[in-house]
Amino acid sequence: MIHHQPSHQVNSTKWLKVLLSIFHSCHPVHTLIILFITHGLAHHAYAQAAATNPPPSITSADTPQDSAKLSVQIKKRLYKTKRTVEFTAQVGGLLNHPYLGATRISNVPTPSAYHSSLSYHFSPRLGLSVDGTWFSTTSNGTRRCVEYFYNTWSDSSVGTCVSTKDDSPESADAAYSMAKNNLARYKNKGAQAPNMGPAYPAILDPLLVVGGSVVWIPVYGKLLVFMKWVKHFSAFMKFGGGVTISDFYPLKLYDSTGHRLRGVTPAKSSKQRYPGVTADQVNEYGKKGRPPPQRLYIPTANIGVGQNFNLHAEGRALVLSGYDGNRTDLFYTMWGGLGFRI
Repeated sequence: MIHHQPSHQVNSTKWLKVLLSIFHSCHPVHTLIILFITHGLAHHAYAQAAATNPPPSITSADTPQDSAKLSVQIKKRLYKTKRTVEFTAQVGGLLNHPYLGATRISNVPTPSAYHSSLSYHFSPRLGLSVDGTWFSTTSNGTRRCVEYFYNTWSDSSVGTCVSTKDDSPESADAAYSMAKNNLARYKNKGAQAPNMGPAYPAILDPLLVVGGSVVWIPVYGKLLVFMKWVKHFSAFMKFGGGVTISDFYPLKLYDSTGHRLRGVTPAKSSKQRYPGVTADQVNEYGKKGRPPPQRLYIPTANIGVGQNFNLHAEGRALVLSGYDGNRTDLFYTMWGGLGFRI
């Protein structure tokens, strides 16, 4: 079949060639003006062409019978949401905590968040949800490092990590051995012997989040894969609030005797005691030296986005505020799993 080029396309091509020849001799400002006018003319010409020559309908079927089946399949919703109850169970993780991470079994990380929700959809686009999230985390390398800081005063190297193992005998033994082996050498130089200078920043350890959300489903759609299979998907957003049950480890600056754990190195002529504790004071650094946690119930706002067909997946931001002197923390979580509707 021979396709004839419409007359409006031929005219547009001629005008384009003329305009291109003009651009070479025009000032840049004039060129921008011409482009703006050309864009308007082209848009007007395209609108006229679309009105007089509508594009042919596109179908993926080889026969009229297949076309009829396909059109029926695309028009129907596979899953109805109005007046339905939905339950989901998911696993995931806490993504951005600076001092906590996933527990590892045989060096393989396990999920650090377990989430479930129960929702009622009273319309195709709106619903209410109650949900809960249980966190199972452990200290990461950063926290273990700062809790085992090792001070070598002679070369002004303060804050060296002895080990990243959490409360392990190897960490205490290594620090104690370094201090003992170098003690005579440091005393001969008249310098302060190495010691432990742990740091205990304020750390919030979330344990359980419970709350409710408004569910909004702005998008329900279908994807045609290879012109053969129709895949359904639904995007949703959640806005809500609740309470987070947490263990809060407050900032700790002093050991059990009131001596400062970290601080400025005093002058060599000073008789002031250096900050830190000796390596054999094993209850003053590492996990044993942590301040006792405080159990807190913190107001929490949340916003989540996700999709819930075939596989239910969601990313959520948790805003915890109003604790320890009006502090606010923002945590990001993500989880995925399965669900069913009745």
